[in-house]
Amino acid sequence: SDEGRSPCGAQRRRSFTAFSAMSGRDGDIAEPRSRSGILDESVISAASTQVARQRTRLDGLRAKVRTLRAAAELAASAPPARTDDGSSIVEVMSDRGRINSIANERVRHELTKVAKEEQRLLTMCRQGEIAVIKLRDVLESRKEQVAELRRKVAGAREELRGAQMAEDERLSSNPSASQAALLRQALANWDSVHGTKRVCSESFAHADQNHDGRLEWNSGEVRKFVRIFFSECAIKVPHWSDVSWYNIYRHFDANSSMSLDLEEACRFVKFCFEVALRLADPIGTLKEHSPILPTTTSTLSSLLQGWDKDPEAFRKVCYACFGQVENGDGRLHWNNSDIRRYVCSLFEYYHILPPQWPDTHLYDMYRRVDLDKDHAINFDEAVYFARMCFEDVRGDPSLSSH
Repeated sequence: SDEGRSPCGAQRRRSFTAFSAMSGRDGDIAEPRSRSGILDESVISAASTQVARQRTRLDGLRAKVRTLRAAAELAASAPPARTDDGSSIVEVMSDRGRINSIANERVRHELTKVAKEEQRLLTMCRQGEIAVIKLRDVLESRKEQVAELRRKVAGAREELRGAQMAEDERLSSNPSASQAALLRQALANWDSVHGTKRVCSESFAHADQNHDGRLEWNSGEVRKFVRIFFSECAIKVPHWSDVSWYNIYRHFDANSSMSLDLEEACRFVKFCFEVALRLADPIGTLKEHSPILPTTTSTLSSLLQGWDKDPEAFRKVCYACFGQVENGDGRLHWNNSDIRRYVCSLFEYYHILPPQWPDTHLYDMYRRVDLDKDHAINFDEAVYFARMCFEDVRGDPSLSSH
């Protein structure tokens, strides 16, 4: 067309090109956050940079608006183009009016878009500035909290260090306290996976010279077992007389075989640990790790009075101990050592050291309750026998001393 060949047409095309260059639009301000999700100075710096970038875009849009308005004013004031023969001036003027109308409409449309974009960017800038201020406040608050926590941790470490030093000084100045600490720890870890009971099993295997699964007193295997086990636990062997060691050993030789199997040996040394702990820490609280109580007349009297008030509870205890010993026929037999094991189970249930009766005394008591004289006692006879045993010990507590 004539417009395409005229200088005014070229100028208008340049103006329209400037309009179209304004069609691009960036996204909203992204929420500032660090890669690790932790609020720090880099997050605030990124937010500030984003706000500055949006302000630069806003200034660019304003410059484009000024350029666009100047181009429109220049196009409106340009002189009309003339043809060579002068015959189409009216047509050219008519085309110019139509083109100017279209250009003005597009300018108004683009100006409306620019105004909306400007308002959006201004809102985003304000929001970004508010977000930066809040982030700085949060960061300062977090710094104060971290500093406070560090002070508390340092104070707790200092207190722990002081307590540890005091405990080390107490143990170094009192060998008995050191031994008591080792004994208490060994008893506390007795049933753990790699605890003291496993050390007991390994010591048993080293002391079993003939590999028959039993430790004999006469061959010295029991003494060797005690030395190995105490050494593995870094505990000194108590200086007890041979008579005392033998009496304790006999308590745990349930079947009177003059030897100990693995289970009996573990119970034997555990009891030795409990007694050693009592001697090393006589005023400590040993109920959890040293359950065997010294037998006194008051202790037994209290038990007997309780049974008088609640005989059914006593029968339940007897039933539990009876069930641990009897071999399925509902009777306890003398020849199978059931009677002695039943007595030991009863006294250990009440945390009392079992009595050291000679076989003749125990047999005499057993025969007194074996009413049908069949060399075995049923459950009712076992209940009567149990009470007889406790009453006998109450009459002479020295029978159960260790």
